[in-house]
Amino acid sequence: MSTDDKRDMLTAKEVAMIFDVTVRTLRRWTARGWLHPMRMGVRIRFRREEISRCLDRGQIECNRLSGQGDIEQNHDPMMG
Repeated sequence: MSTDDKRDMLTAKEVAMIFDVTVRTLRRWTARGWLHPMRMGVRIRFRREEISRCLDRGQIECNRLSGQGDIEQNHDPMMG
């Protein structure tokens, strides 16, 4: 993997910070198919482009009021 490719990848901790949720919540989102990480050996990385798209489209919004990292769906039929 080139240096540019590595820059395009984010760790679970970085993504959790972006969405202001715990890594555990991020794992739940991944299990539900809302995010699609890549395995790199034993490590898991997220594509920066996918995270940016989620933020831009509002596909995943953090419920900051609950403090539990629950998600709110924005009437996106693809999200279920």
